[in-house]
Amino acid sequence: MTKTRYKVITSKGAKKSLKKMGMPRSGDIERWIEKNLDDCENPRFKGKPLKGDYKDQWRYDVGGGYRVIVDIDDKNRLIEVTKVGHRREVYKAWVLFLMR
Repeated sequence: MTKTRYKVITSKGAKKSLKKMGMPRSGDIERWIEKNLDDCENPRFKGKPLKGDYKDQWRYDVGGGYRVIVDIDDKNRLIEVTKVGHRREVYKAWVLFLMR
């Protein structure tokens, strides 16, 4: 019996970040997501869990200092890409939100 594979969906915010990034970087990241996450059996294999308030999210190093942040829904076999960006900026919005 084969396991049901995961499907990737991308949030509006992540799509906006990719669009602002421009080519070729956004294309490289999209290809990485397609190759490594879309239709995979175990999305945690290549990722690392975040800590603290974001312990339910996972991050992936996609090269060049860029990160992809996702929520993994095991029940529905979905991976939602929630943030995409350079490592020095991808976490900033969370820090600013927590400081309020």
